[in-house]
Amino acid sequence: MGGIGFDLLWKVTNQGTMTWRPLVSMDVPNDEWEYSCQNTNPTISIDATITVTCNIIIPLSAEAGSEPTISLILTGDGVTSENVISLYVDSVNEVSWNIVNQFDSPQGFPSALSLEVQNIGNSDISEILKLETPNGWDGLILDSSFVNLRPGETRSVEIGYTPE
Repeated sequence: MGGIGFDLLWKVTNQGTMTWRPLVSMDVPNDEWEYSCQNTNPTISIDATITVTCNIIIPLSAEAGSEPTISLILTGDGVTSENVISLYVDSVNEVSWNIVNQFDSPQGFPSALSLEVQNIGNSDISEILKLETPNGWDGLILDSSFVNLRPGETRSVEIGYTPE
């Protein structure tokens, strides 16, 4: 699985006249969604209640603020039971930084650093970069300090500095 996810629990009661041995599965929005259920082939006695636990991982590609539906499906002995719920996809604002190129930076001489910033969350990023350097270093962002990235987008950032 691609992440930690969260658990959903369903209480399932057999109100039939015989023991039921259903297969447990889920219907999720697309192949990027991941799930795993414990006890995928339970035995439910007459008038008994069991708990079905499934771990769900919502992909970062799921649009923030959307409300996709998922279903728990139990099928066996000619009987199918389906429980549909909707989930609210929260915003994830997250970026990753990678150094693309770093030049030698001898003391007192100007140098540069090239970075790539990628939006790895599911929400638009619109921020102003702020550069903090050690005391005595002259540093500045050589391109625009505005970063506007849609989910999955990458942008280069050039930084100039003079090490003290």
